[in-house]
Amino acid sequence: MSEARTSEAIGRSVIELLLAEPFYGHLLGSVTRHITDKTQTAAVAVTNDGVQLWVNPDFFLKTIRRGKERTAVIKHEALHLLFKHLFRWDTAKHSTLFNIAADLVVNQFVAPWPLPAGAITLATFPDMELPPDQTMDWYYEQLMSLHQEL
Repeated sequence: MSEARTSEAIGRSVIELLLAEPFYGHLLGSVTRHITDKTQTAAVAVTNDGVQLWVNPDFFLKTIRRGKERTAVIKHEALHLLFKHLFRWDTAKHSTLFNIAADLVVNQFVAPWPLPAGAITLATFPDMELPPDQTMDWYYEQLMSLHQEL
Protein backbone atom coordinates (compact mmCIF):
# COMPACT_ATOMS: atom_id res chain seq x y z
CA MET A 1 0.00 0.00 0.00
CA SER A 2 1.45 3.31 -1.04
CA GLU A 3 2.63 5.52 1.80
CA ALA A 4 1.88 8.58 -0.33
CA ARG A 5 -1.72 7.44 -0.94
CA THR A 6 -2.22 6.77 2.76
CA SER A 7 -0.72 10.11 3.73
CA GLU A 8 -2.99 11.86 1.22
CA ALA A 9 -6.07 10.05 2.57
CA ILE A 10 -5.17 10.98 6.14
CA GLY A 11 -4.66 14.58 5.05
CA ARG A 12 -8.08 14.66 3.37
CA SER A 13 -9.70 13.32 6.54
CA VAL A 14 -7.94 15.86 8.76
CA ILE A 15 -8.97 18.70 6.42
CA GLU A 16 -12.57 17.45 6.35
CA LEU A 17 -12.55 17.35 10.14
CA LEU A 18 -10.91 20.78 10.34
CA LEU A 19 -13.60 22.30 8.11
CA ALA A 20 -16.53 20.67 9.89
CA GLU A 21 -15.22 20.59 13.46
CA PRO A 22 -12.23 22.95 13.71
CA PHE A 23 -11.39 22.08 17.31
CA TYR A 24 -10.50 18.48 16.46
CA GLY A 25 -8.62 19.46 13.35
CA HIS A 26 -6.52 21.92 15.33
CA LEU A 27 -5.94 19.35 18.05
CA LEU A 28 -4.37 17.08 15.45
CA GLY A 29 -2.33 19.90 13.92
CA SER A 30 0.61 19.40 16.24
CA VAL A 31 0.57 15.60 16.09
CA THR A 32 3.16 13.89 13.92
CA ARG A 33 1.63 11.34 11.53
CA HIS A 34 3.19 7.96 10.85
CA ILE A 35 2.07 5.36 8.35
CA THR A 36 3.04 2.12 10.04
CA ASP A 37 2.15 -1.49 10.66
CA LYS A 38 2.92 -1.05 14.38
CA THR A 39 -0.83 -0.87 14.86
CA GLN A 40 -3.52 -2.97 13.19
CA THR A 41 -5.82 0.02 12.71
CA ALA A 42 -5.01 3.53 13.93
CA ALA A 43 -3.73 4.79 17.26
CA VAL A 44 -2.24 7.71 19.07
CA ALA A 45 1.00 7.12 20.90
CA VAL A 46 3.44 8.96 23.13
CA THR A 47 7.03 8.42 22.06
CA ASN A 48 10.34 10.11 22.77
CA ASP A 49 9.51 12.32 19.79
CA GLY A 50 6.16 13.42 21.23
CA VAL A 51 2.56 12.53 20.50
CA GLN A 52 2.07 10.68 17.23
CA LEU A 53 -0.82 9.46 15.11
CA TRP A 54 -0.12 5.98 13.77
CA VAL A 55 -2.16 4.72 10.85
CA ASN A 56 -1.95 1.28 9.30
CA PRO A 57 -2.13 1.79 5.52
CA ASP A 58 -3.96 -1.48 4.79
CA PHE A 59 -6.60 -0.66 7.38
CA PHE A 60 -7.03 2.94 6.27
CA LEU A 61 -7.16 2.32 2.52
CA LYS A 62 -8.42 -1.25 2.13
CA THR A 63 -10.62 -1.92 5.15
CA ILE A 64 -12.16 1.53 5.31
CA ARG A 65 -13.42 2.46 1.88
CA ARG A 66 -15.60 5.46 2.71
CA GLY A 67 -14.05 8.86 3.34
CA LYS A 68 -16.55 9.72 6.08
CA GLU A 69 -15.56 6.57 8.00
CA ARG A 70 -11.89 7.52 7.65
CA THR A 71 -12.73 10.91 9.13
CA ALA A 72 -14.54 9.10 11.96
CA VAL A 73 -11.36 7.13 12.68
CA ILE A 74 -9.28 10.32 12.75
CA LYS A 75 -11.77 12.03 15.08
CA HIS A 76 -11.80 8.90 17.25
CA GLU A 77 -8.03 9.21 17.71
CA ALA A 78 -8.31 12.96 18.40
CA LEU A 79 -10.85 12.19 21.11
CA HIS A 80 -8.38 9.83 22.80
CA LEU A 81 -6.03 12.81 22.97
CA LEU A 82 -8.76 15.13 24.24
CA PHE A 83 -9.68 12.72 27.03
CA LYS A 84 -5.96 12.13 27.77
CA HIS A 85 -6.35 8.38 27.55
CA LEU A 86 -2.69 8.02 26.53
CA PHE A 87 -1.55 9.69 29.70
CA ARG A 88 -3.77 7.59 31.94
CA TRP A 89 -2.30 4.25 30.89
CA ASP A 90 -1.90 2.00 33.91
CA THR A 91 0.25 -1.09 33.43
CA ALA A 92 -1.58 -2.75 36.32
CA LYS A 93 -4.80 -2.69 34.31
CA HIS A 94 -5.90 -5.26 31.77
CA SER A 95 -4.76 -3.59 28.53
CA THR A 96 -7.51 -4.98 26.29
CA LEU A 97 -10.26 -3.93 28.70
CA PHE A 98 -8.59 -0.53 29.12
CA ASN A 99 -8.67 0.00 25.34
CA ILE A 100 -12.29 -1.15 25.10
CA ALA A 101 -13.33 1.18 27.92
CA ALA A 102 -11.54 4.10 26.25
CA ASP A 103 -13.24 3.27 22.93
CA LEU A 104 -16.64 3.12 24.63
CA VAL A 105 -16.11 6.70 25.75
CA VAL A 106 -14.76 8.24 22.56
CA ASN A 107 -17.11 6.49 20.15
CA GLN A 108 -20.04 8.24 21.83
CA PHE A 109 -18.64 11.54 20.48
CA VAL A 110 -17.59 10.59 16.94
CA ALA A 111 -20.95 11.53 15.37
CA PRO A 112 -21.87 12.88 12.91
CA TRP A 113 -19.15 10.76 11.26
CA PRO A 114 -20.15 7.12 10.74
CA LEU A 115 -18.04 4.62 12.62
CA PRO A 116 -16.63 1.76 10.54
CA ALA A 117 -18.10 -1.71 10.94
CA GLY A 118 -16.82 -3.47 14.02
CA ALA A 119 -16.24 -0.33 16.07
CA ILE A 120 -16.71 -0.79 19.81
CA THR A 121 -19.86 0.95 21.02
CA LEU A 122 -22.27 0.58 23.92
CA ALA A 123 -24.37 -1.63 21.63
CA THR A 124 -21.46 -4.08 21.47
CA PHE A 125 -22.44 -5.19 24.99
CA PRO A 126 -26.27 -5.27 24.94
CA ASP A 127 -26.58 -7.59 27.93
CA MET A 128 -24.58 -5.21 30.11
CA GLU A 129 -26.99 -2.32 29.41
CA LEU A 130 -24.16 0.20 29.70
CA PRO A 131 -25.44 3.75 30.11
CA PRO A 132 -23.97 6.56 28.02
CA ASP A 133 -21.81 9.42 29.31
CA GLN A 134 -19.75 7.48 31.84
CA THR A 135 -16.00 7.74 32.34
CA MET A 136 -13.39 5.38 31.00
CA ASP A 137 -12.73 4.22 34.56
CA TRP A 138 -16.41 3.46 35.11
CA TYR A 139 -16.65 1.40 31.90
CA TYR A 140 -13.38 -0.33 32.76
CA GLU A 141 -14.73 -1.41 36.17
CA GLN A 142 -17.91 -2.78 34.56
CA LEU A 143 -15.89 -4.73 32.00
CA MET A 144 -13.46 -5.99 34.64
CA SER A 145 -16.36 -7.21 36.81
CA LEU A 146 -17.74 -9.18 33.90
CA HIS A 147 -14.27 -10.52 33.05
CA GLN A 148 -13.75 -11.72 36.63
CA GLU A 149 -17.09 -13.52 36.60
CA LEU A 150 -16.06 -15.56 33.58
